[in-house]
Amino acid sequence: MPNAEAAVPLRFDAGGHGDVSALQLLPEDAALLYVLAHGAGAGMRHPFLEAMAQALAAVGIGTLRYQFPSMEAGRRRPDLPHVAVATVRAAGSCQRHLRCLKPARRSARLNGSRTASSRRSARSG
Repeated sequence: MPNAEAAVPLRFDAGGHGDVSALQLLPEDAALLYVLAHGAGAGMRHPFLEAMAQALAAVGIGTLRYQFPSMEAGRRRPDLPHVAVATVRAAGSCQRHLRCLKPARRSARLNGSRTASSRRSARSG
Protein backbone atom coordinates (compact mmCIF):
# COMPACT_ATOMS: atom_id res chain seq x y z
CA MET A 1 0.00 0.00 0.00
CA PRO A 2 1.60 3.30 -0.99
CA ASN A 3 2.18 6.00 1.64
CA ALA A 4 1.55 3.54 4.48
CA GLU A 5 1.65 5.13 7.91
CA ALA A 6 3.80 3.71 10.70
CA ALA A 7 2.19 2.42 13.87
CA VAL A 8 3.57 3.58 17.21
CA PRO A 9 4.39 0.76 19.66
CA LEU A 10 2.82 1.06 23.12
CA ARG A 11 2.46 -1.09 26.24
CA PHE A 12 -0.32 -1.23 28.82
CA ASP A 13 -1.28 -3.30 31.84
CA ALA A 14 -3.78 -6.02 30.89
CA GLY A 15 -5.97 -5.60 33.94
CA GLY A 16 -3.47 -7.07 36.38
CA HIS A 17 -2.40 -9.90 34.07
CA GLY A 18 0.91 -8.41 32.97
CA ASP A 19 1.89 -5.81 30.40
CA VAL A 20 0.96 -6.36 26.76
CA SER A 21 2.14 -4.75 23.53
CA ALA A 22 -0.07 -2.52 21.43
CA LEU A 23 0.21 -0.61 18.16
CA GLN A 24 -1.40 2.79 17.71
CA LEU A 25 -1.93 4.10 14.20
CA LEU A 26 -3.37 7.57 14.48
CA PRO A 27 -3.65 9.80 11.42
CA GLU A 28 -3.41 13.54 12.15
CA ASP A 29 -7.00 14.11 11.11
CA ALA A 30 -8.44 11.16 13.08
CA ALA A 31 -11.74 11.80 14.84
CA LEU A 32 -12.34 8.17 15.79
CA LEU A 33 -10.30 5.30 17.20
CA TYR A 34 -11.13 1.70 16.31
CA VAL A 35 -9.90 -0.78 18.93
CA LEU A 36 -8.87 -4.08 17.28
CA ALA A 37 -8.13 -7.36 19.05
CA HIS A 38 -6.57 -10.33 17.30
CA GLY A 39 -8.11 -13.77 17.13
CA ALA A 40 -6.81 -16.99 18.64
CA GLY A 41 -3.45 -17.87 17.10
CA ALA A 42 -3.00 -14.62 15.15
CA GLY A 43 -1.33 -11.68 16.86
CA MET A 44 -1.81 -7.95 16.38
CA ARG A 45 0.71 -7.95 13.51
CA HIS A 46 -1.31 -10.42 11.43
CA PRO A 47 -1.42 -9.23 7.79
CA PHE A 48 -5.23 -8.90 7.91
CA LEU A 49 -5.08 -6.56 10.92
CA GLU A 50 -2.15 -4.63 9.42
CA ALA A 51 -4.12 -4.12 6.19
CA MET A 52 -7.27 -3.14 8.08
CA ALA A 53 -5.38 -0.58 10.20
CA GLN A 54 -3.82 0.96 7.08
CA ALA A 55 -7.15 1.06 5.24
CA LEU A 56 -8.85 2.75 8.20
CA ALA A 57 -5.98 5.26 8.53
CA ALA A 58 -6.42 6.12 4.84
CA VAL A 59 -9.95 7.33 5.60
CA GLY A 60 -9.00 9.17 8.81
CA ILE A 61 -9.79 6.50 11.43
CA GLY A 62 -7.14 5.65 14.01
CA THR A 63 -6.61 2.14 15.36
CA LEU A 64 -5.32 0.57 18.54
CA ARG A 65 -4.28 -3.06 18.07
CA TYR A 66 -3.13 -5.06 21.07
CA GLN A 67 -1.98 -8.47 22.20
CA PHE A 68 -3.71 -10.72 24.70
CA PRO A 69 -1.42 -11.99 27.50
CA SER A 70 -1.24 -15.52 26.06
CA MET A 71 0.00 -14.24 22.69
CA GLU A 72 2.38 -11.82 24.40
CA ALA A 73 3.90 -14.77 26.29
CA GLY A 74 4.08 -16.94 23.16
CA ARG A 75 1.52 -19.49 24.38
CA ARG A 76 -0.68 -21.24 21.84
CA ARG A 77 -3.66 -21.66 24.15
CA PRO A 78 -6.00 -18.64 24.41
CA ASP A 79 -6.37 -16.87 27.73
CA LEU A 80 -9.06 -17.88 30.20
CA PRO A 81 -12.21 -15.79 29.76
CA HIS A 82 -11.63 -13.60 32.84
CA VAL A 83 -8.12 -12.73 31.61
CA ALA A 84 -9.37 -11.94 28.10
CA VAL A 85 -12.20 -9.77 29.44
CA ALA A 86 -9.79 -7.89 31.72
CA THR A 87 -7.53 -7.26 28.71
CA VAL A 88 -10.41 -5.95 26.57
CA ARG A 89 -11.41 -3.62 29.42
CA ALA A 90 -7.81 -2.43 29.83
CA ALA A 91 -7.54 -1.73 26.08
CA GLY A 92 -10.75 0.28 26.25
CA SER A 93 -9.36 2.24 29.18
CA CYS A 94 -6.03 2.74 27.37
CA GLN A 95 -7.73 4.17 24.27
CA ARG A 96 -9.49 6.82 26.36
CA HIS A 97 -6.08 8.33 27.16
CA LEU A 98 -4.92 8.52 23.54
CA ARG A 99 -5.56 12.07 22.34
CA CYS A 100 -9.06 11.91 23.87
CA LEU A 101 -10.57 10.15 20.87
CA LYS A 102 -13.80 8.22 21.24
CA PRO A 103 -13.74 4.66 19.93
CA ALA A 104 -15.86 4.10 16.84
CA ARG A 105 -16.19 0.45 17.62
CA ARG A 106 -14.34 -2.39 19.27
CA SER A 107 -13.68 -5.31 17.03
CA ALA A 108 -11.93 -8.62 17.18
CA ARG A 109 -11.49 -11.79 15.18
CA LEU A 110 -12.34 -15.28 16.45
CA ASN A 111 -11.62 -15.63 20.19
CA GLY A 112 -11.36 -11.88 20.74
CA SER A 113 -14.80 -11.27 19.24
CA ARG A 114 -16.40 -13.73 21.65
CA THR A 115 -14.70 -11.91 24.51
CA ALA A 116 -15.82 -8.48 23.28
CA SER A 117 -19.38 -9.80 22.74
CA SER A 118 -19.57 -11.36 26.20
CA ARG A 119 -18.33 -8.09 27.71
CA ARG A 120 -21.10 -6.15 25.95
CA SER A 121 -23.69 -8.71 27.11
CA ALA A 122 -22.49 -8.48 30.71
CA ARG A 123 -22.81 -4.67 30.61
CA SER A 124 -26.33 -4.67 29.21
CA GLY A 125 -27.67 -7.53 31.31
